Amino acid sequence: MNLNKRFLSWPKKLLNYRSSICLNWLVFLGIAFLLSWSCAPHFHFDLLGEEKLKEVTLVSRPTKNKILVVDVSGFIGTNLNPSLFQRETNLVASVSTRLEKARQDKDIRAIILRLDSPGGEVTAANIIYEEIKRFRQDTGKPVVALALSLATSGAYYIAAACDSIIAHPSTITGSIGVISLFPDIHSLLEKIGIKVNVIKSGRHKDSGSPFRPLSQEEERLFQNIIDELYQQFLEVVLQGRQGRINRQKLLS
Repeated sequence: MNLNKRFLSWPKKLLNYRSSICLNWLVFLGIAFLLSWSCAPHFHFDLLGEEKLKEVTLVSRPTKNKILVVDVSGFIGTNLNPSLFQRETNLVASVSTRLEKARQDKDIRAIILRLDSPGGEVTAANIIYEEIKRFRQDTGKPVVALALSLATSGAYYIAAACDSIIAHPSTITGSIGVISLFPDIHSLLEKIGIKVNVIKSGRHKDSGSPFRPLSQEEERLFQNIIDELYQQFLEVVLQGRQGRINRQKLLS
């Protein structure tokens, strides 16, 4: 018998059952791969070597004075996402390296922090914020934030560490606040027959797990964390923009 005819002669229920099994296994393997990859060690070999700063002459008369332009663009985070022929994309490390070069180069008289970012991780933004403050205190060199298309949330957090902020008329900025997302996929897993068993050592060890809904206690816990980080954000802005904005205007 022809194999195609034999296959088509199978009962539809059997075909649907086999298709369902295949789909379930594909979903399961996909989730397992993502979880295993997130826990696996990552190795990066930088074949391009240390990145060198590019100098551009803006004036015709002889001068040693230089201004360093530091870009803060895209998502603000500490994670690395490099390829074999691409340098690290750790924004925190990149900014820190450039600030250190500006600290050592006496001819660099000022820094322009060019911002084009929607924000990102609280910790990453705070590290860059503290690095800029420390640089200003140690060197006395001015740091000016230049906001391009977007300088919101964590990008504005960083800008608060600068001596001044310059924005284009079309710049979107502000968005002073903190947000955290907790996906819940337990209903999806139930539909395809996958159950996740959790063995833990502490009551809150799996808080925020995507495999079950948040409890009321966990919602209160995470809300308290968000509120604390928000208050920290407010204090950073009030301190950095002192004399330009007050708490009442900030909260309005």
